[in-house]
Amino acid sequence: MASLQRKGLQARILSAEEEEKLKRDQALMSDFKQQKLEKEAQKNWDLFYKRNSTNFFKDRHWTTREFEELRSCREFEDQKLTVLEAGCGVGNCLFPLLEEDLNIFAYACDFSPRAVEYVKQNPLYDTERCKVFQCDLTKDDLLEHVPPESVDVVMLIFVLSAVHPDKMHLVLQNIYQGELEKLNQSTDDINRRETELEDARQKFRSVLVEATVKLDELVKKIGKAVEDSKPYWEARRVARQCAWPPRTGLSGWSRVSVPSVSCVYVTEGAGKKAFSE
Repeated sequence: MASLQRKGLQARILSAEEEEKLKRDQALMSDFKQQKLEKEAQKNWDLFYKRNSTNFFKDRHWTTREFEELRSCREFEDQKLTVLEAGCGVGNCLFPLLEEDLNIFAYACDFSPRAVEYVKQNPLYDTERCKVFQCDLTKDDLLEHVPPESVDVVMLIFVLSAVHPDKMHLVLQNIYQGELEKLNQSTDDINRRETELEDARQKFRSVLVEATVKLDELVKKIGKAVEDSKPYWEARRVARQCAWPPRTGLSGWSRVSVPSVSCVYVTEGAGKKAFSE
């Protein structure tokens, strides 16, 4: 099958000469050279920005047009969004985005300390709207600079292509760690609320058992039979499901709704009388 070279939406078949040239271009960089470049990556990025300053990349005014998620992720139009731009460079994406959308706060980081300084020196840099810091995404903990469960959108524009393939997953894990922290905290909150709810259920049932016992004592004291009323027998049914013995006092059950029986109907011959509790 003929090799294809794509350019935009068009595709063309490579000529025999081009295919032969590609076959000859099989020389790989030595392991020593690879390790040297990897070790000196930060130094090389700093030299890159020293040579080019802020003039190498053009400002990206197409961000919200190309990434509609920046708008569609909002629940309502004026919702405040918190964005993390990992690999911000000198702010070619950051500042146009902040100018276009006033309802965005951004965290931004870059591997190069020099690039971070260029961002801070930009006249548009406002600490009320963004926070920038130096970070090696393959090993530095983002949570040292970005609070957990605080980011709505993460942007990595031309970032992973500059990371060694063996370390790409470390970058993604680091970025996703904030969401995992958020998920863990949410799970802890759910478990805590469920525990509190179960405690409230137990308190309610215990108080209900005691109320039912007192009701029985009241009936025995009167010496009459209790009418087959739905509220009473429903209380007895719930009480029978409880495995706890009746308590002798109600101390310690603060802020618990205690069911009360407003009146008890008893039969006396053919007539009925009501005894208020």
